[in-house]
Amino acid sequence: MLRNLGLLVFLLVGGAVAPLTVSAAPKSTLEKMKAGTTQSKKDAIKFVLVNHAESPRTVSIGAQSYTLTPHQSLAVAAAQGDQVIGTGEGFAEKGEVLFTVDKGLKGKTVTLN
Repeated sequence: MLRNLGLLVFLLVGGAVAPLTVSAAPKSTLEKMKAGTTQSKKDAIKFVLVNHAESPRTVSIGAQSYTLTPHQSLAVAAAQGDQVIGTGEGFAEKGEVLFTVDKGLKGKTVTLN
C-alpha cells in the first residue's frame, strides 16, 4: 500500500511539473521555429472589411482572396504595405487597387461600397 502511494505521488508531481518544463523553451528558440511563416503575427495590422453593397465583393490581400457577401464584415490581418485589390463585379476588369495597408488602418473598419 505504501509502495502504491509513493508511485501515485511520483506520478502526480511529475505530471504537474512536466508541462512547465516543456513550455520553458527560450524565446529565441520559439522565434526561430516560426521564422518560416510569411509574416509574423506581431507585425500584422488588423482591421475589419465591411461590404455595404447589395452584391458580393471579392478582394485580394497579398496572396489571400476573400469574398464578402452583401452586408458581411470580416476581420483581416495583413502586413504593412500589402495592397488590397478589388476584383470581379463592381471593380475594374483586371482588378482595382483599393488601398494599401498601413499602420493607420490598425483597428479601423473599412467599408466596401
